[in-house]
Amino acid sequence: MRQRIKRAPFSVGAETRFQVEPNLEANPTAKTDELLEQFKNRLMKQQEIAEENEGALPTPALRRAANEAAALAWLTPYPLLLLPGLFEEKVAAAKARSIRQESVRRRSQRLVAEAA
Repeated sequence: MRQRIKRAPFSVGAETRFQVEPNLEANPTAKTDELLEQFKNRLMKQQEIAEENEGALPTPALRRAANEAAALAWLTPYPLLLLPGLFEEKVAAAKARSIRQESVRRRSQRLVAEAA
């Protein structure tokens, strides 16, 4: 038994063209990126002022912590909201790392002095 295939009628109409104009001013990513960078710099300045009193964290380590926090915040849906908390965590980790490095440095100097 052979089946017949019915084909739908097909017709090509007039070509449709669209006018597309790029809106370069409406780039939300660029605006958010700029705001995130400004916010990161403000947080770093506040932290630097606080660090001047303690002197626990060098500026390069603070900048690295800020950049890591900004990179992580950028991956979230609300980067400006999460940046302060991530920044605090990264600064705390950087302080702990700095204290640990200083401890190892002192211990190494003591061992070298004892060996000589």
